[in-house]
Amino acid sequence: MNFKQLRYKVLTSLRHPGAFARAMKFKKLHAKGTGEHVKIRLKEMDTPMYISTADPGISRDLMVWREREVEATKTLLKHLKPGQTILELGANIGYYALLEAKKIGPTGRIYALEPAPDNLALLRKNIELNGVGEYVTAEHGAVGDETKTATLHLVDKSNLHCINEDAELKPDLNFVGKVEVPMFRVDDYLEQRGIDPKSVDVLRMDIEGFEVEAFAGMPQLFSQQGELLIFVEIHPELIKHRLGEQAYVDFINLIADANFEILGAARSRTSRIDIAMDIKSVRDLAKEDWAIEVILKRSASANA
Repeated sequence: MNFKQLRYKVLTSLRHPGAFARAMKFKKLHAKGTGEHVKIRLKEMDTPMYISTADPGISRDLMVWREREVEATKTLLKHLKPGQTILELGANIGYYALLEAKKIGPTGRIYALEPAPDNLALLRKNIELNGVGEYVTAEHGAVGDETKTATLHLVDKSNLHCINEDAELKPDLNFVGKVEVPMFRVDDYLEQRGIDPKSVDVLRMDIEGFEVEAFAGMPQLFSQQGELLIFVEIHPELIKHRLGEQAYVDFINLIADANFEILGAARSRTSRIDIAMDIKSVRDLAKEDWAIEVILKRSASANA
């Protein structure tokens, strides 16, 4: 450990009491290899949830810091209202779903899709822990431009599983296997569940570079008139690598042409710290090269 690393650890411990001790505790539990579930409490609304000690990704970070993507979380929660209907695509173990559930309350509804079986099991456990099962539904599945069976590439960090492996762009990731999962076009999913696209108020999506395909699978939802809030983590580098520069520009133009405006944007420095960015126009996102969290809104009168 060099001096800068030591200094960072010391300052972090002073600014975030207990973080170092929690990090050491997770390290010991992870080393045991039992993969036990530990209950923690998030800073945001004192929300309880379970994390997995087998997961050195989001579970480790939530146990240590008890918060995630602070700027994006703050912006999203500011715009949620009681009674809303939310699509959670790539819900992972439930960090956002649980916070959303507290904001929209029992008069609202959350439909959560998660492709990784272990994540889904923990997501359902967290829904039960928080007593929100009557209005939060968790199902097994990914989203894309087809309704079919797809291959999910598994990573040791549970928040980085991906449909497209893109291993050459992610040399720092430890791929640990693959699993076949159901994939849905969002429009097909809504139709199969009897959900009126007009009833969807919020869509949150973090699907590791598969955003172009996901949007291609929701033309009916995307073209509806009326208000719609979208929180999406966009991965320009992955999209450009797979589909080319023009495909990324076309994707951004698709969003801009649908009359969405930016409510907030942030770039992650770490899984906990994200830096708010001053991006005024959706079309300006075409200039981005690295992952960025974006919160978009279409007004009720935009497509009228």
